[in-house]
Amino acid sequence: MSTSTDVQSLIWLIHAEMATVMNTLAFQQSSFGVESIRVRMGQLTDDENNNSTAPQLDPQRYPLAQDGWLLDVHYNVHSMDTPFVPAKWKGLKSDIEVIRLQGVGPQLTKRLHKLHIFTIGGLSRMKAELVRTHELRPYQTIAALALTVPPVALTSEILKNSPLWLIDNETWLSTKVSSTKHFRALSNWLRQLEVCLDNKWLSRVSLYEIVG
Repeated sequence: MSTSTDVQSLIWLIHAEMATVMNTLAFQQSSFGVESIRVRMGQLTDDENNNSTAPQLDPQRYPLAQDGWLLDVHYNVHSMDTPFVPAKWKGLKSDIEVIRLQGVGPQLTKRLHKLHIFTIGGLSRMKAELVRTHELRPYQTIAALALTVPPVALTSEILKNSPLWLIDNETWLSTKVSSTKHFRALSNWLRQLEVCLDNKWLSRVSLYEIVG
């Protein structure tokens, strides 16, 4: 391996280290972030302040390591001021009243109550035989869609708003998530809720009140 190729390999190694930590923090639902990233490359010295615990490179893979080269990637991880939704979040609360589903009016609600179905979760778990007998498949499908887990973690600042307010204020929402990819995923999930649940209810209830 030539020296130029070896340096290129080091660059890719640093990139992989940085990408790994950033992706981990971006996709896990936690209240931590990276404040700074420090990358040090150099050789071991006799300096008494030298950090002997810094990871050394494998000389067979990186010939420059034979001369004492080091790679030290350090992340300053900190707690976010605004907490995220906890990792145990399962999406919408399953005990939301079944009448909150789109298309489920008072008459259908009475029918469902007679079948001992009072919540969205209860409808989503209803036995297939009963669903067929009472022609409830479309409503069970809507209930299942409403209960899907959201694609990204949310901050309390987002949770205090109603789903319809967030849909109507996407420019604001886009500044509160970590990436365009996450914004699109969140926007699609909110629009899914708009299709599944009663709009009047969604306009006056906050996300915080309806998430599990």
